Amino acid sequence: VTVYMVADSVPEALQDPAIDVRLLPTDEFKERAARVLSETGRPIYEADPDECCRILKVEPTKVAVKDLDAWICGLRNTEGRTRTDYQEVEEKGGLMKFNPILTFTEADVWRYMATRGIEPHPWYSLGYRSLGCAPCSRPGGELERDGRWQGTSKCGGECGIHTQVLKDPIPMRTRGGGSGG
Repeated sequence: VTVYMVADSVPEALQDPAIDVRLLPTDEFKERAARVLSETGRPIYEADPDECCRILKVEPTKVAVKDLDAWICGLRNTEGRTRTDYQEVEEKGGLMKFNPILTFTEADVWRYMATRGIEPHPWYSLGYRSLGCAPCSRPGGELERDGRWQGTSKCGGECGIHTQVLKDPIPMRTRGGGSGG
């Protein structure tokens, strides 16, 4: 398993020989976060959550998928209003995305985990229903993603990983290989 993250060091939870952690530079985030804090008096995740997600989630995902033809996601269309139109197999910008649990309900996920002995993240016992970055996840909510980005313009929304093109499209090749075709 390879994990890409914007960080200065590998978190203890990921210090495992079976996990290849690729640290991405923190300079852009630190610079932008400091500027936003200076300008607004608020942390970047509150004042400009789209920019925060772009730097910490979308850009690292682009790095992770740049040499891939496909990736597999845990996206589910029952998680909220922003996820109802996804398909089990999608293609965007030359990258295939498979969403194998797209139609699972929250109960289906818990049932699947229970029947396979998969331990949930400890925050679920604290009332969280959807997990993202620590400062942007809160417990509770009527819908699963209601606890995400509370108090911001993104409340219950998306970080951008599933809504943006993550890979440059494959250039069109000329037919026949000759000039003038």
